[in-house]
Amino acid sequence: MKIIKWLLSAIFALAISLNLISIFDGKWVVNGILFAVATALVLPPLDPTFAKKLSALKSHSLRIFLAVVLALAGLIIGVQPALTFDSISICPTILPTTKPTTNLENCSADLVLFSEGMQSITIRATLDDDSLKLVDAIALDITALDNPDNSALLNQLIDIDSSNLDVVIELEDLDLEVGTYEVEIIPESEEERTRLSKRQKFVVLPSAEDVAKRTNSAEGVNRFKATIDELIVCADPGGDNHCAEPKGMLDTTEVVLADVIIADPEADYTWLGNGPELTFVWRVYAEDTNEPEIFLRETVEIEENTSLYGFPLGLDGSGLPPGSYDVIALLETADSRPVRVPFSVTE
Repeated sequence: MKIIKWLLSAIFALAISLNLISIFDGKWVVNGILFAVATALVLPPLDPTFAKKLSALKSHSLRIFLAVVLALAGLIIGVQPALTFDSISICPTILPTTKPTTNLENCSADLVLFSEGMQSITIRATLDDDSLKLVDAIALDITALDNPDNSALLNQLIDIDSSNLDVVIELEDLDLEVGTYEVEIIPESEEERTRLSKRQKFVVLPSAEDVAKRTNSAEGVNRFKATIDELIVCADPGGDNHCAEPKGMLDTTEVVLADVIIADPEADYTWLGNGPELTFVWRVYAEDTNEPEIFLRETVEIEENTSLYGFPLGLDGSGLPPGSYDVIALLETADSRPVRVPFSVTE
């Protein structure tokens, strides 16, 4: 029993020493007192004192039990809450409205779909109550998830008003291509506390038409959980609608084929006869502005037990004119991300 008490005394004393700086700073005072009392209860040299003056605590087992309870209470009190956010929302900076509203009001809910022309967004984050007045800045990262190395497109440290629960950040002139992105915000403070980040994904689609179509998709289609596993661009001289290997540079005489592989076309979906739509969007980039322009849009319906779809251009032998192009595959389901592949055509 005495060995156990010496061991507990050493542990509680170590806990007190680790918290001395915080106690002297006026923090965790109750925490330190609880550990001190717990240490006194099990410290063997104090056994005679308890036996003579506090007979109710002369039982060794009772004092060990009380010491452990007080130490646990001290640990709970001593753990400071992490700095974090309750929520994060991403919205267009300007929304169509019939009355003047603030960006704070506009961004009261997530809007995770954007058209490529929407290059200004508002991020609204709500601080956790325990983080109020402690967070003085936010580290903001925007990452392109389609980028193989997931490099951050934007990395900023933004000062904020620590007295407001709601933080609104407006970002302008963003150069976002079609794809999937993730916003991550991390609270910054002079307080030495754990910092928990908050993340939110958003998707950039080729046009406002695509945003509306995805937003207004029928409930049955939204239950379809398939995604695009791969999009390949190649030359298809045989015309069999299948790419043996990707080819990023083609000539004007070649048939250009976009080959899409759908992952799990029946997963988590009760086939209702009409599957979701797969859309191929073909774009050419202007030589002077390098801005993309849609020159062809073709939609096919996903069929049961079929996972490979191909769409060729130039079967009549005309090919495509020289230039820079891309093709985007859009699967009209709730969970699918757009997939984009650039290619070029030369003489």
